[in-house]
Amino acid sequence: MPEESAKHRLACAMFADIVGYTRMVEANEAQTLRAFDDICDGLVRSALEQHRGRLIKLTGDGFLAEFQSAVAAVECGTAIQCAMAARETEPHIAFRIGLHLGEITEEKR
Repeated sequence: MPEESAKHRLACAMFADIVGYTRMVEANEAQTLRAFDDICDGLVRSALEQHRGRLIKLTGDGFLAEFQSAVAAVECGTAIQCAMAARETEPHIAFRIGLHLGEITEEKR
């Protein structure tokens, strides 16, 4: 029986990480980790939900998300950056955000 071909689709990936993460952790690891968790649990998840994004995974100092629309990804990234700039809590955290639009291959499970 011939194997089915892999499923391909267009998606926009968002990669984000904290600017100066190593320096911040060296200065106060517990505070930095707590702040990152709070940002991800609140601001990031909310922005992804509002812009129809899907969180793929959290990394030590960032996250990977997927969007079906490049426009939605840009709008989400802009919303996250604006909300981060408006935060008045310490430590001050800034995200570096990159987007990539391309065809992805879905694994069979």
